[in-house]
Amino acid sequence: MEFVLCKAGHPNPQVQTVPNGTVAEFPIANVSREDGGSYTCDYRSITEPSRSSYPSDPIEIIVAEPSYPKPSISLRSSRGVSLGGAVAVRCRGQRRGVRFVLNKERRHFPPVDSDGFEAEFPISIVSWEDGGSYSCSYHSRLEPSAVSYPSDPVELVEPGVAI
Repeated sequence: MEFVLCKAGHPNPQVQTVPNGTVAEFPIANVSREDGGSYTCDYRSITEPSRSSYPSDPIEIIVAEPSYPKPSISLRSSRGVSLGGAVAVRCRGQRRGVRFVLNKERRHFPPVDSDGFEAEFPISIVSWEDGGSYSCSYHSRLEPSAVSYPSDPVELVEPGVAI
């Protein structure tokens, strides 16, 4: 497969060929403000270049110096965390009218706008893949470069065990 990473407003996409795989990574070695923006990717067959995927949903990368205090993070569940059950990751900040972002390695959660001090990210059916370390942050909806430090992590180690 050949993977193509496109940044909105930039004419030259990055291309990476992965002969025997289904995943490509596009590392950014020294992040600068110019690296911020909206990115999409798609892929196509090396042997049949006319066959390609639709572009992915866009992700927004915001490059900023943290200026807000870190939020707190916790898990909310009515009966503890169990396989097949439901849990919500709750983030609570110190500013109103912000956009909260939940972070977990290799997983993207849609950001949540809040008029209050907190936001919840529900996981309706807990699976093994949901285990791991979560953190959250928030930023101004009007000025995306005004961001918080990331929260301390909360661990969803495995279904049935929350630390």
